[in-house]
Amino acid sequence: MLALIKRAPWDAETDESSGADRFTWQIRAQYGPREHTAELPEHAVQGPWRDLIEEVRHAARTSHS
Repeated sequence: MLALIKRAPWDAETDESSGADRFTWQIRAQYGPREHTAELPEHAVQGPWRDLIEEVRHAARTSHS
């Protein structure tokens, strides 16, 4: 999962014009002393972001089984 965290474009600008009442992802990751945060509209969750979210979901499902 660390590779997915490092691959995510934490410093990239996102288009905030997602429209009214749209879902927004708030993503926070910490490893060692580094902490990253991002707030993304649903339409921006693609590529590395989608991969990271899906991996976290998978890990959560398997840890609760």
